[in-house]
Amino acid sequence: MNDWLLFHHHGARFTQIGRFLLVGSIATGAAFSMFMVLPYFVMVSVEAIITGALLMNIIKFELPEGGEGSIRIFLIGTLCSGMLFVFV
Repeated sequence: MNDWLLFHHHGARFTQIGRFLLVGSIATGAAFSMFMVLPYFVMVSVEAIITGALLMNIIKFELPEGGEGSIRIFLIGTLCSGMLFVFV
């Protein structure tokens, strides 16, 4: 969703440069993780930030407006993604 929003906001500039910056940041992070061992609290903090961003995007963009959604399905999805982050 973030790449769509960036494209919508920046247009051709994102197409020319921005998408390569996103890919480069992922590749840089992967390379960094191969050579650097981070303390446990740093890894847990990064995981918490990613989980929070994921939930924020789900709440902001994926849930229907006006009470049309099911809170039970949302909570089941939240629980499943939480278990995925804990056990993987």
